[in-house]
Amino acid sequence: MHPNDRSRLTFMIRYAARHPGRIVPHARRLARDTVLRLRNRDHVSYYRAVMKSDATRSDESAVGSHTHESWLRIGQMQFDYLVSHGLKPGMRMLEIGCGNLRAGRLFIDYLDAGDYYGIDISPDILLAAQRTLAESGLQGKLPHLTLVQDLKLAFLPAGHFDVVHAHSVFSHSPIQVIEECLAHAGRVMKPDGFFDFTFDRTEGAEHQVLHEDFYYRTETLVALAGRYGLAGQFMTDWEELPHQQSKLRITRPAGLRYISIAESRPGGKVMTATDGDSGTPEVQGATRASDRERDAVAQRVQDAFAEGRLDDTEFDERMRAALTARTHADLDVVLADLPAVPPGAAPAVPGRGPGRFAIALKSSVRRAGRWRVPERYTTVVYKGGGWLDLRAAELSGPVTTFLAVAYKSRVTILVPPSVRIEMTGFGVTQGHEDEEDPGYRLPADAPVIHVRGAAYKGTVEIATRPPGRPALRR
Repeated sequence: MHPNDRSRLTFMIRYAARHPGRIVPHARRLARDTVLRLRNRDHVSYYRAVMKSDATRSDESAVGSHTHESWLRIGQMQFDYLVSHGLKPGMRMLEIGCGNLRAGRLFIDYLDAGDYYGIDISPDILLAAQRTLAESGLQGKLPHLTLVQDLKLAFLPAGHFDVVHAHSVFSHSPIQVIEECLAHAGRVMKPDGFFDFTFDRTEGAEHQVLHEDFYYRTETLVALAGRYGLAGQFMTDWEELPHQQSKLRITRPAGLRYISIAESRPGGKVMTATDGDSGTPEVQGATRASDRERDAVAQRVQDAFAEGRLDDTEFDERMRAALTARTHADLDVVLADLPAVPPGAAPAVPGRGPGRFAIALKSSVRRAGRWRVPERYTTVVYKGGGWLDLRAAELSGPVTTFLAVAYKSRVTILVPPSVRIEMTGFGVTQGHEDEEDPGYRLPADAPVIHVRGAAYKGTVEIATRPPGRPALRR
């Protein structure tokens, strides 16, 4: 576990003072990662580029082992733990992020031929895995090594794997990538299977460093698994081993079924469910709201707020209701007194793009109401104030990046609860709606607002309601 927030400026200063020899390598890595982020917009493409860069120096360092001895030791530790916790010959195993087979070579040798499936996002590291396989003389075990673009696992059969394993994958993944994996892992697991993964654990604020290392609270990941009907167990005995990451085991409760829609006849559809085995699906009659339908209603609530049909309190209440809706009936209640389409609505007329900069010197910056936000927006406030209200704004892309600089100033960025927030920098805070859980989980493809802030004798705050407003009680 990591008790400190490594993204905080104070931590970085203390760390640099204790390890001055690491300042220059860190600066080089920061510069390289910045260039790679600019070239690769989504995280999977970005991290694939990171792996390619690291693999040019060493296959083993690319998977986090700085020496061959540590590569051998960490692989053996993974293998010994999993064998002592349920892995047996005759089982089928899926390893997510198999890398260059640091532990995979041991699993391949231990399992029956053809029962090991390794996937990775990096073609360079999979070529290294093939070399490891040949050097270990394990060609006869016929393992499956597959390059993937995402973690949806769509090409794998349902109910196929006894064990799913991911070591040092989620520690390098933003929450939307982890959610994508958890949303689909249960489908490929056998009903009595399990999914073990490691993660960088923190008991403080969740944070990331260089978009490479991500730190999560245990309860966040357990709740995320619970959203998809999976149960999470913290593996306390793993903490006794010489490894900084923590481990969770995810299982499928008895009776969990995965529902899909299939065409039954021209113009008609049938809802079916499977328990993950190859048995005949059963027809189900339940009608549930999807993430896409919830998002559409949330967008209509935003439009109504921008049109002046809802005040701040009504906007908060209806947005929460839209995001927590379970059925179509729940969504209908949210929109009951709102027109389906704004009167006189017309396609937007192409024109000049939105401004990307706002600077205030001993004055203020204020943007609110209906406005189009560019994918990158910079605001600098010197001895003044900043107010950016995004609740009725139109985002230009799936990821919007704000660079906010506050010198002896306060910059407030007000966001709707339907977006995911990422923060980096110093002097950046996030205002919470409640002390308790908000009652909903955002879908993996929810819009992301990334705030990179720098505040000197001031603050950059991200909030979901204006300051001073009481939290809504449920």
